[in-house]
Amino acid sequence: MLENEFRQNQIDAILHVGDFAYNLDSDNGTLGDKFFEVLEPIASKWPYMATMGNHESDPYIIAHYQYRMHMPGTSTNFWYSFDVGPVHFVAFSTEWLFYNVTDYGQYQTYQLQ
Repeated sequence: MLENEFRQNQIDAILHVGDFAYNLDSDNGTLGDKFFEVLEPIASKWPYMATMGNHESDPYIIAHYQYRMHMPGTSTNFWYSFDVGPVHFVAFSTEWLFYNVTDYGQYQTYQLQ
């Protein structure tokens, strides 16, 4: 359904502002892979802009989110901006600061390879 709306130029981008899944890390990330496979047909062809929500605030879930999502002009996906037509969007997530990950160095220990 969304693909048809994109093809008819009814949608320019999708903004997914958090709460992807409660358990992206379940089964060593397999559940997260399945979740994002559903999004792939659209997200691989049109702008799919995302930021984390409170359900991604656990450091290990953050790592799974970061492994799968890559937003423009950033290596962290925690904050970035972009333009769509005449509108400038600013995306930022405060969630990662509220789960005992108080500095970027501490966050890096959870990154997936």
